[in-house]
Amino acid sequence: KASFHNNTNYFSSYNKDQGCYDLKIQYHGKIVYRHQFLRINEAPVEIIAEIEDYQYKGNYYLPLYKKFTLDYKCSFACPKLKEDNISNFSGGVDGSIESEIIGICSVRKAKMLVEEKSLESIKKHLIDTLEKLNRG
Repeated sequence: KASFHNNTNYFSSYNKDQGCYDLKIQYHGKIVYRHQFLRINEAPVEIIAEIEDYQYKGNYYLPLYKKFTLDYKCSFACPKLKEDNISNFSGGVDGSIESEIIGICSVRKAKMLVEEKSLESIKKHLIDTLEKLNRG
């Protein structure tokens, strides 16, 4: 049995001049998720989001019962573009996930489960924000 509680905070700024984008979410320089919204004859704006090292608090090491919190933080931005009319999107996502796992579960598996939850929260925020701004 596993239960998770997610608390996420968002902040961002966006200048909607162009609607297509190429979102890359990275962890330790490796792309862990990519999402694109493309239009014919438009070059997408590249948005790079970098997840910082996860911070764990609590009991995640006992074999039969784990109760701990994962704190995460992700900053995102467009690389500097020379044209003035290209979209600018920057900001960050941070939050925490409280988890409780009862039963046999390795430390590696427990961490993997909450890291997946944090990635889902980050993806949801970024994609929802971009879609909302594109509808506009």
